[in-house]
Amino acid sequence: MKNFIAQIKNTGIIIICLTLTGVNFAKQSIYKYDGTSPNLKEKWEWADETARKQNITDQFWIGYSILRWMGVNSQIGCFRSDDRDRPSLQQLLENQSSAPAVQSPSFMKYPESGQSTEEKVLKAVAILFKVQLGQRSKIEIRDLKMSNISLHFNLGNLPLLWLGQVEQDESVDLLQQLFQENLSEGVKEEITTAVGIHTESESAFTFLKKVIFSDADNDVRENATFWLAQWDNKAALNVLEKIIKSESSTSLCKKAVFGIQLMEIDAALDVLIDLARTEKNRQVRREAIFWLSQKAEKRAGEALEDVVFSDEATDIQKHAVFALSQLPSDEGVPRLIKVAKTHPNRKTRKQAIFWLGQSDDERALNALIEIVKQ
Repeated sequence: MKNFIAQIKNTGIIIICLTLTGVNFAKQSIYKYDGTSPNLKEKWEWADETARKQNITDQFWIGYSILRWMGVNSQIGCFRSDDRDRPSLQQLLENQSSAPAVQSPSFMKYPESGQSTEEKVLKAVAILFKVQLGQRSKIEIRDLKMSNISLHFNLGNLPLLWLGQVEQDESVDLLQQLFQENLSEGVKEEITTAVGIHTESESAFTFLKKVIFSDADNDVRENATFWLAQWDNKAALNVLEKIIKSESSTSLCKKAVFGIQLMEIDAALDVLIDLARTEKNRQVRREAIFWLSQKAEKRAGEALEDVVFSDEATDIQKHAVFALSQLPSDEGVPRLIKVAKTHPNRKTRKQAIFWLGQSDDERALNALIEIVKQ
């Protein structure tokens, strides 16, 4: 089943859920790298050699972990009540020796809180490749998953070759190399997701930008666009603006608009307002108008009202009226009343009247009664 990814802005929670059938974990085979090399590429080669020595002919997992700043209540992975009594990935690793395999300093505080008000801590996140030994001494990647090691992860009773904890830049370097191989588009999309969680790595940002403006499959480029927006800085915003200005793919441009509305820096709202007012591609403009309606800021209401009264296209006017109806009542209702009473376009007035009729606000009811009596 394809990963389901959800981002909840208020909590910073990223959930990547996978559904697999239950298996017996009693005899899970785990081989851990016990060499001294810090080089991830050499560790990967060790996994290849070990799998061949152990004569693992079926699929198996290769995994390692990175440390990532995350919200206290945030998780990458999936927790289900059915997994309550199952061992976490970390427990599986620790059970292979007398000492813990991976340490996650979960209570260190994030040095710079930035725009988010949620406290952040360091957590260990596993990156797990489902692979198979292929021809010409080459590992073939079949799938890629991510999970906090503190959560249960269903290995499907397949062997796990564990490479230990690595630095983010080293992980990104490996992921970039793997991306260049002859992989399915689905796996390439998963690699962009994996790179996207390396938010402390400048090379991750550079890689995602390169993928966006490459000839990769559109789903892969859209996924890279989503994850690049997680950087939430001016450099990321500039890339998203460039996508909208230069790319012919409407779906990619809409994904860029979605990324912009996720960003919390002040400049992102300015760009969203400008797109709602002036973007030439109507579908992209509608997308900007919709997401602008989800913003509670007063400036969002002002921008939407301006679109209703200044744009010549009735469909854009009506779309902006709908967006006004999605604003908090103190922002949306007075503006809808103004449109219903004064807009020169009869169809647009009717649209505003309709949405006033859906409101429980007493001001909306009084306005409707007043319009009816005229």
